Amino acid sequence: MCVYIRTAIYFRKVHEKLVKDVKIVFSITYCDPKNKDKGFLRDKIINSWKKNTGIKLEGISVRIIPTKHENASNRNPFGSLIFKENRELTRIYYVRLLNFLFNKIKEEKNKELALDFILGVLEGDGSVSAKKRGHVIITSNFKELKILEEVIKIVGINYRLYMEGKNKGYIRIWSLELIKNISHLKDKLFKYYPKRRKTLKERLAQTGCARFLLGKSKKTSNWLIGQLNKYGILDGKGNLTELGKKIQKDLKEFILSKE
Repeated sequence: MCVYIRTAIYFRKVHEKLVKDVKIVFSITYCDPKNKDKGFLRDKIINSWKKNTGIKLEGISVRIIPTKHENASNRNPFGSLIFKENRELTRIYYVRLLNFLFNKIKEEKNKELALDFILGVLEGDGSVSAKKRGHVIITSNFKELKILEEVIKIVGINYRLYMEGKNKGYIRIWSLELIKNISHLKDKLFKYYPKRRKTLKERLAQTGCARFLLGKSKKTSNWLIGQLNKYGILDGKGNLTELGKKIQKDLKEFILSKE
């Protein structure tokens, strides 16, 4: 499991609550575009992680990978901290927990639990679409994507599944779906991944829907007007409904939030 600073703190805390006798093996992977002194760089990376997470990392393995791409958008300045629990019993325990959670969601049709499940998956396997502003995607294998489809259907969010091969693909959730559900998403979406959250806010703010709802643009497409009427955000006369006003308020709060 590769994680970043805020995610590392959260994952470790939860793992220690679930497993009493933890035996985590840590390591770090770092991409170095400047070919720095490896000894100096190794110490600097370890100290950065120790300072920001409080995790004891003395003597851990640090893998430094040379790269030509200096400003990759998905690169963490501290690299990625890797958690490993090399015990089969721990793996079985987590698999059973996930199966229990998934079955509970399906049996109870629990939308709140289903949404939290999807948000958790986004933290690990989600990203902001590079090609279309404001969309998010979840990349995984075929088996896991089919499970995620069942959960997303319970949430009631529109999506589309794309396959890029027999066992690899992604689910796309459109920006309108995020805006429509922003009141439920604003405090949780990429909560433990601030860089990804920041990117989403920036791209979402530039969508036609966000600009229209926030008064940045007076006109928008007839298709979008139709969608906003359909979902009760507009009243059919171009005015915001009470739901629309709440979405407007929460969307503004999300985009302008510092976290």
